[in-house]
Amino acid sequence: MLHVDVGVIVYNEDKNILNLLRSISKQKLENVVVDEVKVVSSGSTDKTNELVLEYSKKDSRVSLIVQNRREGKASAINEFLRRSKNEIVIVSGGDVIFNEETVDNLVSPFIKNGRIGMSSAKPSPINDAHSFMGFVSTIHWKLHRLLKRHGETMAFRKNLVSHIPVEVSADEAYVEAVVYQRGFKAVQVSKAAIFNKGSENVIEFLEQIRRHYVGHLFIRDKYGYVVSSMAPRGIIKVGKELLECLCEDPFKVNYIFGYVFLEAIGRVLGTWDFYAKRKSYRIWGVAKTTKNLNREIA
Repeated sequence: MLHVDVGVIVYNEDKNILNLLRSISKQKLENVVVDEVKVVSSGSTDKTNELVLEYSKKDSRVSLIVQNRREGKASAINEFLRRSKNEIVIVSGGDVIFNEETVDNLVSPFIKNGRIGMSSAKPSPINDAHSFMGFVSTIHWKLHRLLKRHGETMAFRKNLVSHIPVEVSADEAYVEAVVYQRGFKAVQVSKAAIFNKGSENVIEFLEQIRRHYVGHLFIRDKYGYVVSSMAPRGIIKVGKELLECLCEDPFKVNYIFGYVFLEAIGRVLGTWDFYAKRKSYRIWGVAKTTKNLNREIA
């Protein structure tokens, strides 16, 4: 049995934190033991802390770590890493819900292969795919999986990544870069399903693309690692996938071009932020429409 610790990084997640914690408590575990679930609340001003403390009475593995002021996601992850005891750790945001076998499937690659340094879950957006923003979220995460990108929930070896520089805004991409540069592998685990929610308005989506692109530019320039969505091969893959999508349903032409336009504008704004404004996005604005998944876990 492989023992792991789970770190949940949150800022004002009172709309979903109980659903996430319940989904972790209800995991079906065969090869894994979850020793601790540490919720790092970085400057939360809503009921998040109160809800976590109350839930910790039901599951003794759950504990709360409070950062009195918001210090950024990397700082919160580092706080978790300092306090975790196991070699394999799972790090997740607070705005997702785990499937009942997520943890077991997410950690299984480490058991089977000693050269695996990182694994990531498969996000499934709950948005209505028939609306424009629902389509944007669905195709965005589909392309994310196609490019074998990592996001939302990941597991990694703490002896490879014991600290994340606080100026890093794309933590998953940073972990991926370090894992590969140290000769290990990073894998997506399609069976490690999680539910999330994409932005329901254009402005929030643009801000997310903008921030992510700044993070990827930083990692490329600082550490010499290019994520797949910035590499020519990755861009060609995306183009082919979008063309296939268009051929399958020509009536979605406006949706597809709308998504491409938003992605392009987000990258242009991110380039401006990085090179002209020297902005790091260590702390970023909250995408409020992604926080309530409207799912109840008993």
